[in-house]
Amino acid sequence: LLFFCLHRKMTAALYFASYCFLLTGFQLTDVSTDWVGKVLFKHIPDPIFLNLICLIISVPVGYRFLRALYPADLSRRIQQASWTVAAVFAFSGIILSTMTFSSIIPVYYVFCSLLILYCMVGLLAATLKKRQGAMFSLLGFIAFGFAGLNDMLYDMQLIHSIYLLKWGTSGFILAQAFGLSSRFSYAFTAVEQLSAKLKDKNLSLEKEMDERLRLEREIVNISEEERRRISRDLHDGLCQHLAGIELMSQVLEQKLSARSQADAARAGEIARFVREAIGQTRS
Repeated sequence: LLFFCLHRKMTAALYFASYCFLLTGFQLTDVSTDWVGKVLFKHIPDPIFLNLICLIISVPVGYRFLRALYPADLSRRIQQASWTVAAVFAFSGIILSTMTFSSIIPVYYVFCSLLILYCMVGLLAATLKKRQGAMFSLLGFIAFGFAGLNDMLYDMQLIHSIYLLKWGTSGFILAQAFGLSSRFSYAFTAVEQLSAKLKDKNLSLEKEMDERLRLEREIVNISEEERRRISRDLHDGLCQHLAGIELMSQVLEQKLSARSQADAARAGEIARFVREAIGQTRS
């Protein structure tokens, strides 16, 4: 529950905590074998009903926990079917007497046995696909599944054995602890790798920005140098040619003044235009 409170997207932690509470309730309300249950629930008129209800609800909750870990390997339709069957049997427990309800529980045991086998196959597939923590989940569930099958067969008096569910549950919880530590180790490693990659990306980005600034400065310097070169070319070459044209226009104006004032005026206007062009070029 603490993991779920810290990270609300970790629904698997919520289902696992709920599953553990239901199994704890199942064990404590078993007044026939648990002395703690005899003490805590001795005033409850029908603890067997509460015991069976905890067992029935724990099955779909446990499957939902496994499916939260490996949704691609465990079917959603099986999840819906488990909730439907659990709801039917829970409702039967409410409307039927305890004796009648206890007599139909073996039918639920058959469904649970099939579900256990299906979960083993799904977890095996997840392990073969190298899902994170799948091997720990498979090993823990094998211990839990065989303990559950043993208890159901023993409860139906089909075999001579003892109740092993509490030991299977302990093994399953221990395996989940290893799986959880594996997930956190993988998460921390992934964070460290991402941090290192981010640091490298930042350094690469800084180098790229420095290179871009250098290129921008180089472009500005080249542009300024080209502008100065063009200015020198204009001053040294074009201005001299324009000055020569201006002088020739002035000489032409003087020669035309003796023949025609109109032509002399046009030549003087050409000289003025040339002089203005020289001024604009130098500026």
